[in-house]
Amino acid sequence: MYPESAVERVLVVQRALRIGFTLAELADVLKARDAGGVPCRRVYKIANEKLDGISTDIQTLKRMEKYLKALFITGTLGFKRCLWPARAYVHDSDGWG
Repeated sequence: MYPESAVERVLVVQRALRIGFTLAELADVLKARDAGGVPCRRVYKIANEKLDGISTDIQTLKRMEKYLKALFITGTLGFKRCLWPARAYVHDSDGWG
């Protein structure tokens, strides 16, 4: 079938894309690797930046979630003509709804 090195490269590409590496970042790393380099520090730096970004996104989303839930609970979404019970649409285990 395919050489083991080709299969390994495809797996590396898939993993890198899955964790958020851009094609440009991935191309840079693979180019260095193909030239005989060991781009471990570069990969670590990029991965660490991705992790920091994900952590920041999670914090932002949690604040947005809390704010939106508060709007549902207090009925202050601004839709005065809506008669549906907003509280019925908030379901989770953190005490809201």
